[in-house]
Amino acid sequence: MKRYLKLFVILFLCTFLVGCGCSKKEDKKDEKVEVRLYTEGNKLVYNNNDVYKLVFYYEGDKITGYEHYYTYADSKAAEEALKTAKEELKNNKTIKEIKQVDKYVVYVMNESEYKDKTVSSVKESYSYLVPVYEK
Repeated sequence: MKRYLKLFVILFLCTFLVGCGCSKKEDKKDEKVEVRLYTEGNKLVYNNNDVYKLVFYYEGDKITGYEHYYTYADSKAAEEALKTAKEELKNNKTIKEIKQVDKYVVYVMNESEYKDKTVSSVKESYSYLVPVYEK
């Protein structure tokens, strides 16, 4: 009898531990994405009069991506702004995608907006703007 009780306890604990591991994986899906809007690694970030941030991604001297980040008070305000932006800009050919990331509305620009740009040309073109660095 003790043998069956031990086996039952072991099976129960194994099932419990496996179940706990699964719920932790699901919890990770709900974690918020950290948005780091400053120049680092292969990313240049420029502040455009505190209205939005220009973000350029690059490899070597070639620009590989270009986005605009508009900041809102909270995710609810950003969600409302996203709906409006998607409707108003649905026919804009320069924008590949408009999405929300936490309290930001992100305009992902089409390749045509950056395909001929280099890091050097971006730095020259946007020299009037202040690059954003980590505080």
